[in-house]
Amino acid sequence: MRQNMMTISRLSIFLFGLMSILACEGVEFESQEELEAWFYDDSDTSSGRVSGGELVFVSPDKPETILHSRNQFTINTKSIDNGWVVLQQCYANLTPQKESQVVYQYKYMRKLTIVSSHQIGSSRVEGQTVQLNDIQSNAELCVNAEVRIFYQNPDKSFTLVSGPYHLKFLDGYYPMHLSFTVNFPAGQLQFTGLEPNHPQDMPAQFQAGQVSIDTYFEGKLTIKMNFKNLKNNQKK
Repeated sequence: MRQNMMTISRLSIFLFGLMSILACEGVEFESQEELEAWFYDDSDTSSGRVSGGELVFVSPDKPETILHSRNQFTINTKSIDNGWVVLQQCYANLTPQKESQVVYQYKYMRKLTIVSSHQIGSSRVEGQTVQLNDIQSNAELCVNAEVRIFYQNPDKSFTLVSGPYHLKFLDGYYPMHLSFTVNFPAGQLQFTGLEPNHPQDMPAQFQAGQVSIDTYFEGKLTIKMNFKNLKNNQKK
């Protein structure tokens, strides 16, 4: 699997594509100063409270201080044939920085565009990255893209795979807030299961053609959502 890390001396938010089946997201700090800027003062996430990568669900005292990644994936009728889904993603509670970048390393990604930014001096897309300058407190960034993360299984069912999500500094993992919604054509697909299955820590909410979760965690979290093909379409 491909796990290249770009070494830079500033905050980066990484989204990786491992082989062709994972899209993972994490934040890594390259200096102690950056870590302190993120968890400065009275934040409930001190350097003495980190995990080693194992998945642990948490209930933070101050959720407003934690990096929030909001993700909405839309599976349309074409996705059943080609695996491409629409991604709408926003980051909130970005740490103040002079420079920062969001780095995407999906194997299959296209049409990356910036939808909006708040409390950010300037932002621009360069390849599979979003370059940010003059990030202020309470900064937010939203982007759109298309990613190929919807896969047909041998039994003709389908799985959407995204992860592992994580917030990392050196060998420690810090709390992260993840909101994750998948929209799908209810007449063609039926949601059949979620992995990992933690109803108390990561409860799923259901509507017609939509399933969503909202959770706080430490460590690495990979999400798999499984679907039955109601019309038994053949992919590819």
